[in-house]
Amino acid sequence: MGKNWTEICKFTDQHVRWAFACLDLKSTDGKAFQAAFPQCFTKSDCTGEIPLSIIVKKMRTLNDPDDWLVENALKTLDVPFQIWSTSEQHFADNYGEVEGLVPLAIVPTLTLGATAVIGGASVVVVESDIDSDNILGEIIMAPRERVLPDVTSLE
Repeated sequence: MGKNWTEICKFTDQHVRWAFACLDLKSTDGKAFQAAFPQCFTKSDCTGEIPLSIIVKKMRTLNDPDDWLVENALKTLDVPFQIWSTSEQHFADNYGEVEGLVPLAIVPTLTLGATAVIGGASVVVVESDIDSDNILGEIIMAPRERVLPDVTSLE
């Protein structure tokens, strides 16, 4: 049994989405939710939108000494992502290949939860390292069809 994020994300109340995200499907409450909202569950894991707030929560549960929390949270939730950086050497050292750079004109708008179209793809910012002078260090984006941008800060 899996959670159908496409249907769950139709709920506009973030707390309802959190309830589904935290739900133990084998518990009494989990079974009650399945009976009450059958469209929100599938016989197997479903691809679809995962709320950014859930990704942030997953980051907080990881204990990663190398501080790759965002990447590991996205991998755990099976969300594809791409990392852009102004430091090509950083890419070569950490990711094995150099990714394309973000157009500098849009850098100031790329904060957590922001959406953008880059290279024809609609993406959501899941981590943004932009300093006070609007200089991009690194930014991690995921496909918009997989991430619901429901938060704009880590608070």
